[in-house]
Amino acid sequence: MDQSSPNSLADATKQLLASMGVAPSSDTDKVLDIVDIELKRIGCTAEILEIRHGTLVLSAPPQTAALLRFDTDRLLSAIATAVPGTISSIRIRTTK
Repeated sequence: MDQSSPNSLADATKQLLASMGVAPSSDTDKVLDIVDIELKRIGCTAEILEIRHGTLVLSAPPQTAALLRFDTDRLLSAIATAVPGTISSIRIRTTK
């Protein structure tokens, strides 16, 4: 068996996922850790719905969503420092 096969398969999988807008799991894990740290720092809770095509989607109750909208720049900056090029925008959905 060719030794390059596992790498070729891994590379092909990464390319396929990237074409679908899905970040590599290592990047996703880092982003989730940063988001968790930043949410705790500002005293908010939110559910992370997805990361796709460079957009982080959060879900939060109305009052929390309003607070998070004021901190999106800080959150984006923290993510960009830890994992450059993964997240370019944040959307916040309000739960009822």
